[in-house]
Amino acid sequence: MPVRPYVHACVLVWCRSVFLVPGAYTTGHDISKSPWCCGGSTLHDCDVCMVNRTRDFFAWAQEDERVTGLAPWHWDSRGVDEVSAYKEIGVVDMPLLKAEWRTIGRAIRGNRN
Repeated sequence: MPVRPYVHACVLVWCRSVFLVPGAYTTGHDISKSPWCCGGSTLHDCDVCMVNRTRDFFAWAQEDERVTGLAPWHWDSRGVDEVSAYKEIGVVDMPLLKAEWRTIGRAIRGNRN
């Protein structure tokens, strides 16, 4: 089931709003196993794919009054022993995705630094 209809059903049944936390991580080991890389095989492929997904989440947040917040999971990179498999590289080490989240942050703050 696509994420959006599932979340809408949740909001209608159990809660009044939702805070979106899109995946923003990959791995340095076997990128093909990272669920957020769109089948890509390089870190750059993941970076591009996640920028597009992040833009989709932000568009959803802007158009749906039930969305009350948006934040990436996860910003920092972590050791393999600190997270579940294939999730150790975070936004901070993906330059395109990092720039996109900063752009979104500025848009939310009204272009203030």
